[in-house]
Amino acid sequence: MNDTLKNKQETKRQKGMFKPYHAKICLLFLSVLFITGFPSTLFGKKIPSRYALIIGISKYNDSQIKNIPAATNDAIHMARVLLKQNYKVILLTDKKATHTAIQSSLTRLKTHLSNGDYLLVYFAGQAQTNFSFWGSRPILFPYNENPMTYTPIELKTFTDLPSKQGLNQLFILDTCLSGEDFGPAKLKSHAPSQDQFARQIIIAGTKYQNNTILDSQNHRPLTGQLLNALKGDADLNGDGRITFKEIWAYIAPNVTNPTQTPRAHTLPGHQNFDYVFISPKGPISNGPQPTQNFWKEPLTGITFVRLPSGCFSMGCRKDCDTDSLPVHTVCLNSFWISQHEVTQRQWLKVMESQPSYFSGHDHYPIENISWTDTQDFMRIFNEKTGRNYRLPTEAEWEYACVGAEKKDSYSGADDSRNVSWTLLNSNDQPHDVGQKEKNSFQLFDMSGNVYEWCMDTYDENAYRQHTKQNPIIKPSEKNPYRVIRGGCWDSEAIYSKCNNRNNQSRNKRNRYTGFRIVYSVSQ
Repeated sequence: MNDTLKNKQETKRQKGMFKPYHAKICLLFLSVLFITGFPSTLFGKKIPSRYALIIGISKYNDSQIKNIPAATNDAIHMARVLLKQNYKVILLTDKKATHTAIQSSLTRLKTHLSNGDYLLVYFAGQAQTNFSFWGSRPILFPYNENPMTYTPIELKTFTDLPSKQGLNQLFILDTCLSGEDFGPAKLKSHAPSQDQFARQIIIAGTKYQNNTILDSQNHRPLTGQLLNALKGDADLNGDGRITFKEIWAYIAPNVTNPTQTPRAHTLPGHQNFDYVFISPKGPISNGPQPTQNFWKEPLTGITFVRLPSGCFSMGCRKDCDTDSLPVHTVCLNSFWISQHEVTQRQWLKVMESQPSYFSGHDHYPIENISWTDTQDFMRIFNEKTGRNYRLPTEAEWEYACVGAEKKDSYSGADDSRNVSWTLLNSNDQPHDVGQKEKNSFQLFDMSGNVYEWCMDTYDENAYRQHTKQNPIIKPSEKNPYRVIRGGCWDSEAIYSKCNNRNNQSRNKRNRYTGFRIVYSVSQ
């Protein structure tokens, strides 16, 4: 039994900068812009126009409402990013973010909004759905201007804003502690379906979750990733536009706070429309185009295959380990995945090093690398290319393995010998990638050759926790084990089945494990 298989059994046994005076200057500047009516000499005329109401409250004047670190800082940085994208911004923070001020801002917005405009509402503060007086309706907590009386704001105050105009709307709620999943069910009666425009919402967490953990830039996880996304990192197909779907595809795997589960929804009646930003980086000419099915990355020569969005039954139906149960339906957005495992030559082009045990073979898969090493590879690769490559999630990996036929066997065949290098035929070593038969998605070596790292933390009960759409068990510092899939040249054939799960410590290196990479795109 090899080391990776031992790890699986071992795991199962173990189960049991923004300175204060800058903020004042920014707030004053934005207030002046709105009071003077957004002079065209500053912003120019743009059709459609883009407006944003940005609210951030870190300090509440109420002992019953907890303060939130960094909410004001997050709001200020969000305003700065949107200003660079020609948004006309109203920024309300802390004592300025009262119920009266918010309502007044909405009134003024109504006088400016016209058909086809874009409106973004960002709220960083406290919110919930179980406030005693307001029943189960979603509410947001403004700054308490009067300690004797307190009036929250219903979310529908924002979603009902366009009574006459057709607007493209995006609501971003980076709410804390009492944050709730304000999904379409709670807003169904407040979102008119006849408007042929985008109306979408992103929420930081579900009920009882905590998003006070800060990243290295002192942002909370959701806003930190949003800021990166809007700076152009989420333009996943390089066309110069950042769609709602691309933003969500970028955010979902990158918000790694284990106590936060962000959600994204399209409001009823608007499923065919997407809120769109213009990427400040502009189009990337050497990127894959939406009409392509294959694309070769110029730096490394890695060939990517575009997999369609779709649903499949994830899990094992026969002779199963308990961690491969229950079988459950998973639906995934479209994504690009490397046609082969990353090779020694491709690793060398990015990392300028050669860690392989079987070194000296350009087209062998890279091995003797840890999960942590793959993250270093992605960071450097992304810096060199300006993109956002990553490991596949476990669900994406299995979807790619079973192929269009969605077979519960080896990748592309019912007999392992035609599609994989395993203990039966490997002669105790890996082989050049792409020598066996490909599966129906035109992918090679999903079964055998080397195990492949996935993004997910290994959890024996993961399949009972999966969401239906784009599931992931997020990387966790508390649990060092990560998922590996696909079997290897030194394992028995059964371990190279598409539904077989395995795991390994994130810092462990051995000659059995490599990886392939993913590049997200909107549908």
